[in-house]
Amino acid sequence: MQVMQQVADAPRGISIAGLVEVTGLPKSTIHRITSQLDVEGYLRRSPVDKRFVIGKKLQEFSLTILSNASVGAPCHAMPFLKLYLKKLAKPAIAQC
Repeated sequence: MQVMQQVADAPRGISIAGLVEVTGLPKSTIHRITSQLDVEGYLRRSPVDKRFVIGKKLQEFSLTILSNASVGAPCHAMPFLKLYLKKLAKPAIAQC
């Protein structure tokens, strides 16, 4: 979870070296964790600068949590959250 939190906190993404620095975990551990999260879709690696950013599955997971009534998402926000979830389910044409 610490790795996903650090990626989420980095607006322009974060490199493996950056994750090693902020987490204090060994590089091999960071590589193993990020590789698995990338395969599962929770993180995505930018082909340009190799930084990790939030993946589609982590976005969907976050929105699902926000839309959970027990968390207390405002009722007026529900239609927008559901619409966004539907948009995420469609393949993206281009990603930056």
